[in-house]
Amino acid sequence: MKKEKVLIQDLFELKFIRSVRIKPDDNKFLYIVEGIDKKDDKYYSKIYEYDFKSKESKQLIHKKGKYFNVNYSPNGKWISFISNRDKKMKLYIMPSDGGEAEEIEFKEFYLVNYLWGKDEKNLLLTLTKKSKEEKDLEKAKKPEKKTPAVRIIDSLSYKCDGKGFLTSNKPQLYIYNIKKGKIDKQLTKKKNGILEGVLSNDSKYIYYTVFEKKDWEQNTNYIGIYKLNIKSGKEEKIDVEKGSKFALSISNDGKYLSYLGNTRVDDYTGTVNYKPFVIDLLNNSVEEILKNSDLMCIDMTVDDSGESFDSTSLKWSVRNELLFFVSDKGSCHIYCLNVSNGKIQKIFGGTGKSITFDKSKTHTIYALSNAVHPGRIIIDPGKKGETEIDPNKKYIKSHYISKPEPFRWKGYKKDIINGWILKPYGQIKGKKYPLIVEIHGGPHAQYGNSFFHEFQVLSSKGYVIFYSNPHGSSGYGEIFAKSLVARWGVPDTEDILNAIKIIKNYDYIDGNRIGVTGGSYGGFMTNWLIGHTDIFKAAVTQRSVTNLVSFFGSSDGGYYFKHEFKTTFWENIEYYLKYSPISYVKNIKTPLLIIHSENDLRAPIEQAEQLFVALKMLKRKVRFARFPEESHGLSRIGTPSRRIKRIELIVDWFNKFL
Repeated sequence: MKKEKVLIQDLFELKFIRSVRIKPDDNKFLYIVEGIDKKDDKYYSKIYEYDFKSKESKQLIHKKGKYFNVNYSPNGKWISFISNRDKKMKLYIMPSDGGEAEEIEFKEFYLVNYLWGKDEKNLLLTLTKKSKEEKDLEKAKKPEKKTPAVRIIDSLSYKCDGKGFLTSNKPQLYIYNIKKGKIDKQLTKKKNGILEGVLSNDSKYIYYTVFEKKDWEQNTNYIGIYKLNIKSGKEEKIDVEKGSKFALSISNDGKYLSYLGNTRVDDYTGTVNYKPFVIDLLNNSVEEILKNSDLMCIDMTVDDSGESFDSTSLKWSVRNELLFFVSDKGSCHIYCLNVSNGKIQKIFGGTGKSITFDKSKTHTIYALSNAVHPGRIIIDPGKKGETEIDPNKKYIKSHYISKPEPFRWKGYKKDIINGWILKPYGQIKGKKYPLIVEIHGGPHAQYGNSFFHEFQVLSSKGYVIFYSNPHGSSGYGEIFAKSLVARWGVPDTEDILNAIKIIKNYDYIDGNRIGVTGGSYGGFMTNWLIGHTDIFKAAVTQRSVTNLVSFFGSSDGGYYFKHEFKTTFWENIEYYLKYSPISYVKNIKTPLLIIHSENDLRAPIEQAEQLFVALKMLKRKVRFARFPEESHGLSRIGTPSRRIKRIELIVDWFNKFL
């Protein structure tokens, strides 16, 4: 049977694994599968429970909605989750042996997170109290009354892409009594709020993280850990090195506290490796795991498979094993540390992107994606009873998925650079095909061995796709990542152009028909390349950066460029303009499609507007596609119909000019 091509509309058929959780009795596990409802034009997720004995799954909840942070309670009596199924984000609890889910609504608060107490009597809640103005706006019936008359800004950090304007109050920790059905106590009253919190196993203490400096908005790596006696209110600081800290978690026996971070407190470039740290609470000692290795211990892989919203970047098993991700040369592995003997083993160390994981006394499970598969769950890998759950089985069986071929070459300073070539669907021997160069964002991230719907669509349309991890990318060590700091567009331009010189001479490539596209930093590089070379016959720049001077103040994190570029624009505006693609706009002759979201707060749309206006006045071939209501993450988490339209625009543009 001839397999079908991957189509743009196939986005509605793909399924993505979001989380897995093993039940404390070790007999079952929960998992979430997310898909798209074409009619509703929305993402919905479904919660399933798998029985290890029968090897069968059943759907637990049938009400439409998105489900996040799904967990069993510590003794397995309850299942809890956060969902928008009733329009607002609420916390729900339901019996694990069946029954309706009951909502826990906090009308005076925004829900940030929750954790179970070990005795199942309490929940530790992270909540942000609503201001009077925010409550009044919520109550307003007329749409025009739901927007404030004015926004008074006093904070440097006042907006966030995907969230909008931040609330005036900061998150605090609260104890919620399940039996009473109410909040028992507010535990913290920190001026700058708390970042994360966990309960001790006896529910007598909480451990939490906070920003340490008064000017924390410019010093977010200065994070402290504190221990609070819930009954007395006495607080003490945990003695650990200064540095970034996140993914706070406590071991199953309560003896260890762990987090991800690093101790390079003044390096904000995003190039320093994050490592797991383990605090021995009995001996007051701290150990940095994999201290002498050059590994990034979080997932840095970018694709268009959405965001998992999972919290398993660091997780303790019931046997006091600490599991965590490691990004390594295009793959995302799972490592497991046995704290009793210090030994580390790889749970998954192959080619692919691990998505989520869990481990119990007798079972190991994880979800895995790779370049030819959107995602499936592997159960007890390497054991006699190894099996899998594959929500994409039918789709994969009926469609031709192009398998990328690894490609290595010498780039800047003769360094070896890694990339992939994706050949077109139905390739005919002797025929020459146009080439599209894809460039990832970040810039400190990695393309990798994960499924990319956009790449497969372009391949099915008759294009060869080349994508790579040039200088500045993650997954190849700190020195490689740092090589791009303070000189965007320099080493990676040489990397990419060197690769094109080689690839365009392949017998199946038409070297006169080459296109380029990328988003965010990939958009910056698209703009930069077409301003410095005329080898491209078409380009699509997406959510791009064009002017580093204006970006500094308009982006939600632009002011951190003082670290990336070692200076500010008022101290050295010539430097900022030198590395701004807008400075080379007169050189751009390549037909350019500009794609940008109107609610993008990471790379605000003014960046695209500057480029469009300049090119129109220069009478160049340019088109501007503005997506209303969407954020920086349009290609991954945008409204499904708009994601479809975005790819249609890209295909049409390349079809026209290539």
